[in-house]
Amino acid sequence: MMDRRQVFFDFGGTLAAPPPIFRGPARVWKHVLGEMGWNEFSESDLQETLERLDPVWLPKLYGYLGRSGEFWHAYHAAVMDALGITKRRTEVDQKLSAIFEDPAAYRLFPDVRPVLRRLRAEGYSLGVISNASERLLRQIRHLGLDHDLTTIVFTQEVGAEKPDPRVFRVALDRVGCRPEQAFHVGDSFEADYLGATSAGIRGIWLNRDGRAPPQPCEMIRDLTELPGCLRK
Repeated sequence: MMDRRQVFFDFGGTLAAPPPIFRGPARVWKHVLGEMGWNEFSESDLQETLERLDPVWLPKLYGYLGRSGEFWHAYHAAVMDALGITKRRTEVDQKLSAIFEDPAAYRLFPDVRPVLRRLRAEGYSLGVISNASERLLRQIRHLGLDHDLTTIVFTQEVGAEKPDPRVFRVALDRVGCRPEQAFHVGDSFEADYLGATSAGIRGIWLNRDGRAPPQPCEMIRDLTELPGCLRK
């Protein structure tokens, strides 16, 4: 049997839990605008606006590596233009940035540290593959995971998002590992499990919510099941 010694993880929803307000950007916008007295925007209206703008704007993020702040300022301005907000725009931008860029917003799931320690003790190399911008690096440092996770790949630097197999291939190239020597664990069936398997990596779906799998797959309910799963 091929010796597999590299384990990649997704970040949000897998290693760390985002705060409830992060369940959708529209919710964050509604919170900020409501706090400033603009209560006429419903969450569904804001969601519709973001869905209209995101296909145009979000691909541009790939060109802002090392200066993501510039991108988000411009993106916030475009959303405010679409909403007809002409006053206190700098304040809106600052409040949104403070929420989205706060590295303390995420909390580790309780099973993360002991499982990462155990896997490292068993000789596995660990890394992260996440659909994220360079903000991810600050979040990982804040959580104290930078010593456990030796390889971090985020999609802004790749120019593509999971489940695109190119993202996984970049991670494999970075660690000098063949697909059949690696695992990838994540909470998104499509982005993580299907994305990893499409790149030839053994995907493991982390199903913390106990959902029915869309199709037969290798699945765990929490990370404490992972060490045993890796030995199969």
